[in-house]
Amino acid sequence: MMATTSTKDYERLGTSREVIVTRKDLPLHCPTDTTALWCSHPRVFLPIDSNDGASYRCPYCGTLYRVLG
Repeated sequence: MMATTSTKDYERLGTSREVIVTRKDLPLHCPTDTTALWCSHPRVFLPIDSNDGASYRCPYCGTLYRVLG
């Protein structure tokens, strides 16, 4: 299940966010399909490991993606 976002998530543009994903969400790309178009950057696939606790930060927006479960 992909993490959902809302407009309140973008009230703090320029600050980093953390998104929890599961192995089912891999391969992972940022922005995700639930990101609003007005605030997205070019899609980039993130080379995140599928191990529990693995993390990767998007080079464009700084969002931290963390694998749990």
